[in-house]
Amino acid sequence: RNRDSLVRLAEVLGTFQYKNQSLQAWREASSFDLNFEQKRRFARVLLDAEAFESAIVQLEAAESIAQSRDERQQILRDQITAYSESGRLAQKIAQVANQEPSIQNRLFLALLFLADDQLLRAGRSIENAVARSPDHVETLVVAAEIAERQNRWFDAIELYQRLKELDGRFRTKYLRQIVMLYRDLGDFDKALQAASDLIDAAPSSTNSYQIFAEIALTLGRDEEAVTALRVAIEYAPRENSNRLMLADYLASRFFTEEAIELYWEAMVHEADWKRRRDLVQTLSPLYERRGQSEQLLRRLERFGSDTKDRHQMQRLAASVWQAMGDPQRAGFI
Repeated sequence: RNRDSLVRLAEVLGTFQYKNQSLQAWREASSFDLNFEQKRRFARVLLDAEAFESAIVQLEAAESIAQSRDERQQILRDQITAYSESGRLAQKIAQVANQEPSIQNRLFLALLFLADDQLLRAGRSIENAVARSPDHVETLVVAAEIAERQNRWFDAIELYQRLKELDGRFRTKYLRQIVMLYRDLGDFDKALQAASDLIDAAPSSTNSYQIFAEIALTLGRDEEAVTALRVAIEYAPRENSNRLMLADYLASRFFTEEAIELYWEAMVHEADWKRRRDLVQTLSPLYERRGQSEQLLRRLERFGSDTKDRHQMQRLAASVWQAMGDPQRAGFI
């Protein structure tokens, strides 16, 4: 037996709810040198077993080998969960509050206050940490989170603006937050500019185009919305979300022919029967609008020949007759 085989055994036993045996296997595995993620998982098992002291020891050991900012943030939040579940949150708050102030312990204290729903004190603690190091990314992330929780949205935006310059790895994440905050504030012009920045930062992320299009449509800037959706479709032709948004828009503006073609493209890229049925039911009134319901049935037949799934096409044809108000013919199919 070695560390990794014991960890796998522990997790398999846990999956089948053999909790005591799983815990025993974890304890054996811990006699070896567990890595960071394994220590976190072992701590979670210990918390579930209400072995709180042992869980906290494992988390402290994981903290000592954390190498990245992400790992440090994970372990801080895991520790707070442990103190909360063990009923020791107030005790830990008092302990950390009495320590000589530093960036790390004021950050930790702010997170502890957050877990205890003490927003005002959390805000004061994080302000203390930010004052000690205005460009400390981990501190600014928590400061922005607290500002949002306190409904100080302009402060949160300012913090995310700083973060996107300081922490380029997560620039798109911060820009998304800025977009959402401006949108929630009703400042759609600034939200649109932030969404444009988001596209520039991650041009291959098609969700960014959809965000931009939604805001552009709210502002009545339809052409920009349509252009953004077309670009997104070019980037990811197999993804349907932007295609369907564009099709819905065109259908609502009576650009019926192009909307129909986009819905058929979506059919090609959609494998789920229920979603295909929904698409057919969306197509039905568009064909009716042009007095061409029979053409929809013929095209469905050709589509069935291409996909070689006759049974599914019969079901889809039945849904067309149902949508057309002819349940008798739908039932016959």
